[in-house]
Amino acid sequence: LILLVSFLLLIAIVIMQVSGFLEDMNMISDKLKEISFAIKQQIETWFNISPRQQEVILKKQMQEIKDSSVLRLGNIAFSITGLLAGLAIVLVFTFLLLYHKEKYEHFFLKLHPEKDRAEVKEVLDQITHVSQQYLVGRILSMIFLFVLYSISLLLIGIDNALLLSAIASLLTIVPYIGPILGGIFPF
Repeated sequence: LILLVSFLLLIAIVIMQVSGFLEDMNMISDKLKEISFAIKQQIETWFNISPRQQEVILKKQMQEIKDSSVLRLGNIAFSITGLLAGLAIVLVFTFLLLYHKEKYEHFFLKLHPEKDRAEVKEVLDQITHVSQQYLVGRILSMIFLFVLYSISLLLIGIDNALLLSAIASLLTIVPYIGPILGGIFPF
């Protein structure tokens, strides 16, 4: 129930924030063009390379990078997608196992002889308890991080703070890489 409510709340926040983000896309595009123009002017000042020459050099370098790294990027993207899918599947299976606990418990008890059933039931109860605690802990952790991220991003005046906070808190489910990716979006 907590997971469902959290998920629905997150979807509502994302929908509200995405609409605001789409409205800001023109402003973001203009800002990126402004930054690009300033960088080109600075390069021309420092290295005496005209903006036209810079574009030619940049296109050439980008093509070389693209040719050499397309396969690697595809492999990285495939690996990350597989990791995220695996994590999602683990969470779904854990939830389903907890939801249909009685059916699985009955099945596992039938697999073992009568004398071992008390011990099997004890192990299954322990597994269920740890799994429930894990899911509740992950959800509470993500909610706590969402609140902290939201407050922080709102205080420093970041647009779409709730959307960015939701993305960052969801990405924390991926160990080590998730918080880094979550920090990239507001940056």
